[in-house]
Amino acid sequence: MSQHSIDLLPDQIRARSQSRIMTGRYISAVVAVVVLLAIAATHSRVRLAHARQQLDKVQQRAELAIALETEASSLRAELRQQQQFTQRYEHIALPLKMSQVLATVVNVLPVNVTLDHLDLVVEARRSVRSARSRGPGDAKGPLPRVLSGELRGFAATDADIAEIVTRLESRSLFEHVSLDFSRTRSVRERIAREFRVSFRINLDRSYRVVAAPRAEAGEVADAN
Repeated sequence: MSQHSIDLLPDQIRARSQSRIMTGRYISAVVAVVVLLAIAATHSRVRLAHARQQLDKVQQRAELAIALETEASSLRAELRQQQQFTQRYEHIALPLKMSQVLATVVNVLPVNVTLDHLDLVVEARRSVRSARSRGPGDAKGPLPRVLSGELRGFAATDADIAEIVTRLESRSLFEHVSLDFSRTRSVRERIAREFRVSFRINLDRSYRVVAAPRAEAGEVADAN
């Protein structure tokens, strides 16, 4: 037969012992909770530090992006200014030098011609449309730029003057070539033919320059 265990402890001691056991269990539970809270708090601090680092990186990238965008806007504005300046320069600047025009004029003069006066005037003028011209005139927009030239001098004969006009007309650089007048004059006790020839040069076209053996500056060839 089995014998049951006999508890000989007094009830007061048994109750005190059970109370100590329950207290220990409470303390263990509280310690476990505190440890868990400490672990959670540490993990939260680690995640918060990592989040702050990520935030700092994002802020730095955002500041860099803003700086780059500001610089890009400044460069775009500068580029627009340069483009506007280039357009204004191309509109105002002449497509050829006056020395090149002079060299071209000198090269077309016959040997028996003496040039006394040469006028070159840059102006903007709108072409005059006749009543028979079709289509509306371009009243808006910039006026065409024209270089108006005038040659005055003396020649031995009218044939020499006609040769000047012919040579000027043979080059596409010169437009509206006309003989304004030709008359007999006495120059140093010699009879000569005084003349005046006028022409125009379109400054809204581009030209190429070729070597001219008779002039220091290059001679203007046909327009491109």
